[in-house]
Amino acid sequence: MRPIKIIICGDFRAAHPEKIKFSDEVKDLFANADYGICNFEAPIHTEGSQPIKKSGPALNQSADSPAFLKKHGFNIILMANNHIMDYGEAGMKATMDGFKEVMVVGAGNAEDAFAVRYVEVADRRIGFLSLVHHEFGTVESIDDKGCGAAWICSPDVPGIIMNAKNKCDYLLVLPHAGVEHTAAPLPGWRKLYKHFIDWGADAVVASHPHCPQGWEIYSGKPIYYSLGDFYFDELTYDDLWYKSIALELIIGNGMSFKEHFICFDDRTGYVSIDSSERIRKYIDFANALLVNEDNYVTYINKMCALRLDDYKYDLLRGVCGVSLKMKAKLAIRLLGCMLLGNIKELSLLNSIRCESSRWVAELAMVNKNK
Repeated sequence: MRPIKIIICGDFRAAHPEKIKFSDEVKDLFANADYGICNFEAPIHTEGSQPIKKSGPALNQSADSPAFLKKHGFNIILMANNHIMDYGEAGMKATMDGFKEVMVVGAGNAEDAFAVRYVEVADRRIGFLSLVHHEFGTVESIDDKGCGAAWICSPDVPGIIMNAKNKCDYLLVLPHAGVEHTAAPLPGWRKLYKHFIDWGADAVVASHPHCPQGWEIYSGKPIYYSLGDFYFDELTYDDLWYKSIALELIIGNGMSFKEHFICFDDRTGYVSIDSSERIRKYIDFANALLVNEDNYVTYINKMCALRLDDYKYDLLRGVCGVSLKMKAKLAIRLLGCMLLGNIKELSLLNSIRCESSRWVAELAMVNKNK
């Protein structure tokens, strides 16, 4: 049997896909691949569309982005993410229409969102399941009547994975979850992704944190906690925003995997192989955290403690309150919200409902009050 080559990339959002240029090395990476996969992080822009009510930014991207990806060999598109419903059902449907010729995973009506999609090539059947943590635009159960992206913590998920494994030779679970701009996954995500393997997944490859995270082998199978941003323009954070992993999976007599480091420059649109010392040292650091439990716990506890004030701010803004124990800068901002009547209940809702936000606050408060 001939080997099957799959390239999985991280988050993609392009307001100006016409600027994007792949280096020859990146083109070579995709050459002869059977499947190219990425997370399509926001719906396409449609005339007259309006954003939904939510906390955080409502994103969209160029109507030309689907054509760009298809032209460059992306034929499996992940839509279980926290932005795909930013412009409502109309925005999501227009985006899915843009990918009619290829496979879309993780969004649609509830039944479609939770559906495992299959491909058959070289006498092997491969399944793909895409899931997202709970923000705005998720569907919670396969029986829901609405539409959106499939919820990662739905009680339906264990059965879906176990059933799918009986129908294919290899099953890939592709989550969109985690804490943004951090080098390591929360314990809750590590535990859940290992459960995915226990239930039948052959690999777990995740996105969302907007930077690469480390990976580990569990029961002989790989878990990649975040690939980072493959391309994500018009927003700027630290330099890790511009770096990602393109994961090459080869399925032959078994499955092998290889990481390629990618970087992009959104000023020029240039996407190239990243051979810098910076990315290698960072990846070594991220992977080392996953094999040294003491260092991992110390890192996670410090990260959660540093973010607790932001969490409290969202909670208090949601009820228009002020805590005297808060830092002066945050207290002043909250007082301004009170005077302006600017209550943000949606921030409160997201802080409580989103697993990543809630787990950060819970860990920080447990540690603080031991």
